[in-house]
Amino acid sequence: MRNYGQTVAYDVTVTFDPPLADTGTRSGQPSLVPFLIQRYDQTTPNLMPGTMLKNTWYILHEEAAGESVNDEPIADRVVATIEYFDAPNTPGDGGRRRRRSRFEDRFVLDITTLYGEARTMHSDDHLGLHKRSTQTLEAMRRDLSTIASSAKKVALGDLSESR
Repeated sequence: MRNYGQTVAYDVTVTFDPPLADTGTRSGQPSLVPFLIQRYDQTTPNLMPGTMLKNTWYILHEEAAGESVNDEPIADRVVATIEYFDAPNTPGDGGRRRRRSRFEDRFVLDITTLYGEARTMHSDDHLGLHKRSTQTLEAMRRDLSTIASSAKKVALGDLSESR
C-alpha cells in the first residue's frame, strides 16, 4: 500500500474480501498472516505522501505432487478496500468538526498476475556469506596496506624500494 497522492491520507482503513484468517501454513512453518491481520486491524492515523507499507502475500510451497502453491493461508484472489479521508477528524477553528471528504479505492490482488515473474535472491547460508565477506575484507585490507605504504614512501620522498 502506498500513498501516491500529494497530501496526507487520514484515518486509513484496509479490509480484505475474503477476510484474512490465521489458519496456519501448509508447511507448518510460522505464518505471516497474524502480522498482516495486526497491521490492518487498526486504523492508520495518517499516511504521508510517498509512504509505502509492503506486505508478503505469497510464499512458494512445493506440494508432494510437485505443484507450487502459496504456503500462506491467503486466497489467490483478494479484494483490498482502502478507505481514507483528506483531513484529520479533529476540531477546526471555533471547536467545530472540520468538513472532510471520504475516499474509497478497491484493488484486486490476484496472484496469477505475478506468475512468470522472475526474482534473483541470495540462497547461500549465512555462514557462507560471512566467510566470503571476511575474505573480501581481508583482501581489501592487504590492498589498502600496500597503497598506504606506497603513499607514505611518496610523501617521504623514498621511492628507492619501488624502483
